[in-house]
Amino acid sequence: MGYHLLVPLLAFMAVFMFCGAFVAAGKAKKAVLSDRLKKYTRPAGAALEAPLADEKNREAGSSVWRGALRALSRTLTPSNWRRRAQRELAQAGLSLHPEEYVALHFVLIVAFTLAAFTLKGSPFLATAAAVTAALLPPLYVKSARAKRVVQFNNQLGDGLTLMANSLRAGLSFMQAAATLSKEMPPPLAVEFGRLLREIKLGVTTEESLQNMLERVDSRDLELLVTAIQIQRQVGGNLAEILDNIGETIRERIRLKNEVKTLTAQGRISGLIIGILPLLIIAAVSLINPGYMLTLLTHPVGPFLLLFALCSELVGLALIRRIVSIDY
Repeated sequence: MGYHLLVPLLAFMAVFMFCGAFVAAGKAKKAVLSDRLKKYTRPAGAALEAPLADEKNREAGSSVWRGALRALSRTLTPSNWRRRAQRELAQAGLSLHPEEYVALHFVLIVAFTLAAFTLKGSPFLATAAAVTAALLPPLYVKSARAKRVVQFNNQLGDGLTLMANSLRAGLSFMQAAATLSKEMPPPLAVEFGRLLREIKLGVTTEESLQNMLERVDSRDLELLVTAIQIQRQVGGNLAEILDNIGETIRERIRLKNEVKTLTAQGRISGLIIGILPLLIIAAVSLINPGYMLTLLTHPVGPFLLLFALCSELVGLALIRRIVSIDY
């Protein structure tokens, strides 16, 4: 198939899929109340939903275009991909449904590919644009998830001190958690607020704590959840336990910052090594597309690209191994 047929083919596929998605979205009706309660009454270990969507976002979620995106996602991807996307979005605190995320990911790939091929007419540049569009959403979600975990861990030490003081003042665990959800900033307040809502709707405290751990995916929170679950089984002074855990978390954060400072040079070197070849490929493809096209048309070209890719991956893996310190 000639390259001149690529743009019409992609455009036809996009229009056809969106038309089918809108038809499916118009026929599908969901129970809004059941959908809202499902994230609180689900059994432990089930798929997660993003915790930060407010009422306005939920109402917007029933609009036609969001329904079309969900229908398109169900058509294009298997259910296990959507479940993994649902978990990642919940951990990143993004108020997107997994079907919307997967569909927007596909739309971004098609848009980048069409734009690159329309501007320069280079299939190599169009392929590079498609790969870039495929990598951007997961990288953004990963970055948002890591940032949210850092914010949560930085707030957790002070939150545990507040919670321990509330327990010493005579409040129960539920009342101390309610104080935490009112006095602390997000994401800590949001997660403890959802913990309280789950308990009020009938979920056990152990399951609610485990659900919060799945949403945040923090090793510091895992330490807290394990200590609370043990204390509820064997008893003990919960306020003292929270004070000790808070001090441990603060020391872990201090050590983590020191390690991050000492390994900054290696991490920046790995970033440059990973990005520089892609920037060179993009620049050469814009300046002289035929020069890069030789790597695809010449018999030896694909092998050289594969060797370069393997070398890049090995170098990045070695640098990551050197700068990653387990503590």
